[in-house]
Amino acid sequence: MRVRGFFPDEVTMCTTVKVLKDVGEFDKAHRFYKGWCDESVELDDLDLDLESSFRGNASGRSTNGSASMSISFMQFLSTELFKIGGRVSASSDRAHSNLRNVPQKPRLSTTYNVLIDLYGKARQLSDASEVFEQMLKEGVAMDVWTFNTMIFICGSRGDLVEAEALLGIMEEKGVAPDTKTYNIFLSLYAEARDVDVAASCYRRVREAGLCPDVVTYRALLGMLCKKNMVQDVEDLIDEMERDSVGVDEHSLSGIVEMYVCEGNIDKVYHLLKKFHINREMSLKIRATFMDVFAERGLCEEAENLFYGGRDLTVCKKDVLECNVMIKAYGKAGLYDKKGGIPNEAVAQLESSYQEGKPYARQATFTTLYSLVGMHTLALESARTFIESEVELDSFAYNVASYAYGSAGNINKALNIYMKMRDKHAGPDLATYIYLVGCYGKAGMVEGVKRVPEADKKLYEDGYKCHSVQKEHEICIGRSSNQVDEN
Repeated sequence: MRVRGFFPDEVTMCTTVKVLKDVGEFDKAHRFYKGWCDESVELDDLDLDLESSFRGNASGRSTNGSASMSISFMQFLSTELFKIGGRVSASSDRAHSNLRNVPQKPRLSTTYNVLIDLYGKARQLSDASEVFEQMLKEGVAMDVWTFNTMIFICGSRGDLVEAEALLGIMEEKGVAPDTKTYNIFLSLYAEARDVDVAASCYRRVREAGLCPDVVTYRALLGMLCKKNMVQDVEDLIDEMERDSVGVDEHSLSGIVEMYVCEGNIDKVYHLLKKFHINREMSLKIRATFMDVFAERGLCEEAENLFYGGRDLTVCKKDVLECNVMIKAYGKAGLYDKKGGIPNEAVAQLESSYQEGKPYARQATFTTLYSLVGMHTLALESARTFIESEVELDSFAYNVASYAYGSAGNINKALNIYMKMRDKHAGPDLATYIYLVGCYGKAGMVEGVKRVPEADKKLYEDGYKCHSVQKEHEICIGRSSNQVDEN
């Protein structure tokens, strides 16, 4: 850089460190800062391929070549960031040569704030404290952002005493705390389960003439709900309503869980009705509430949320809600409503959908079509993934096997099982449960006996997965006894 007559000034250095910090390159950010202090910045250290960073954004865009172009971090900084720094004059260059052995120090508050945040996120807490102390020693002006970051760092490592001491220094320096300052303390004390001190942080927001924000209410409501402090929660909600502040979606799930634990389902419906009047409930939040009921086997309550408040001919049910509803039926042992899908298969579908696995959404709809007896649609849906060239997980083969077995095409269901084995995609427990059901429906006793890991529970679960005739039930029962005897 010096050969070309350039050297980054403090603004450039700060910008570079911030960019590196924001992409998680903490070590490189630290080295760049130290290099700047020693006037020995090495651009080669910044040779970072950003192609992977842009790949997610580039997918789905037009393939004109620009989206997939690889750009190095060094090129980005050289062509853009270093335009901020000026060309070093001859006199300035001589001055740098004379003072080369004296490390330069930052002078801007922004730089110190970025460095404190860098070391905090890198969990280098001693370095963050050192930068803060240097800031005090150099007399650099501190702002509320500086103190908020340091308070959060100290509190996150469990040092609440030091965090409170920083609040004292903050007041000595004439820096007024803002709502975020008190939110940090409130969250820290809530995490420490110190209800009284957390509540005092909320009162201090009011006393300081500040307005609580959504983070304030979310932290306080979350803490009170975990403690099952029903009256305090309701008093806070009333206070929020007087200030024309609504309960946000994230807080609702905790309140619902609190009421369910208390057995007060009527208040759940009242709360959800009130929320629905104020704004449209998102599908994700609806599914979250349903899951609270499902975990406790409260199928009727989950159904009320699933079917209620919507014109299902206009508003389609989301796949996540369907998964939760199947889970609710399984928890309550209502296999007739659940369609006989074993809990293991439901868990597979749910986790596959959450992880974004190929055809997870399609597989869920295939299952639902089979549940309601729409076998033509179910088989058509199953063919889209079972005949694809994409490498499938076991859940997809299990769903296809279930769909063909439910439609009465036992041979095809067994062929899918064999294909699964050939592809080394399984089988697993859900596979065996479906397999027992298929053999049972076809009355193939010898097939049932050949199922590995067969036990009584496996037969019972597989048995519930299909509507079987009486003589087939007897066959499976006898087969189960024979296996037990062996």
